[in-house]
Amino acid sequence: MFAYFKSREFFLTILAMMLISILGYLFVFFVFLPSYTEHGESVLVPDVSKIPYKEAEKKLEDAGFRIETRDSVYMPDLPPLTVIKQYPSPLTSVKPDRTILLTLNKIVPPTVKLPALLDMSVYQAKSQLESHKLMLKDIKKIPDIARNMVLKVMVKGKEIKEGTELPQGTGVTLVVGEGGAIVFQKEKEPAKVDDSKAAKEAETTKK
Repeated sequence: MFAYFKSREFFLTILAMMLISILGYLFVFFVFLPSYTEHGESVLVPDVSKIPYKEAEKKLEDAGFRIETRDSVYMPDLPPLTVIKQYPSPLTSVKPDRTILLTLNKIVPPTVKLPALLDMSVYQAKSQLESHKLMLKDIKKIPDIARNMVLKVMVKGKEIKEGTELPQGTGVTLVVGEGGAIVFQKEKEPAKVDDSKAAKEAETTKK
């Protein structure tokens, strides 16, 4: 019996089994799995961020991807329907025909209510505007002892009140006091007329 394990036939059998195992491994991982999962084919996701949707759509479709818009946000510094974010991220290696999710910039900006700004400092008012996604467009100073304190809030030349509905990103002008004392000019009193002198001049005229 032990003579068989030392025979040439036994070693050839072991060698054949090892060869079959290796060939089976190579077949599974390099032939079967790539054809089943398309693991052997991958493409890089193009970068379509910060470009118009139509341009992004063509770019992705030409690369063999499907497109789905999942969400939208508003960014005032970008045109409407601009791609803000994409998933998977740019230059990620994925399988062909993968669906790319896009987040677009809204066409119509959402509205917010103007916060209370009167009697605030410029710094405080600016912080309030930014927290409500509004922009400080300009600061105008008028004569008033309340230096750098907000006296009026204006949009497009018209005064607006707290609670006014405004589109996000609207530029707001703050009217503030320039400080210092306000000097009021006293009106000049009319010059006094000397009655006696006027009477004498009248008598001289009559003569």
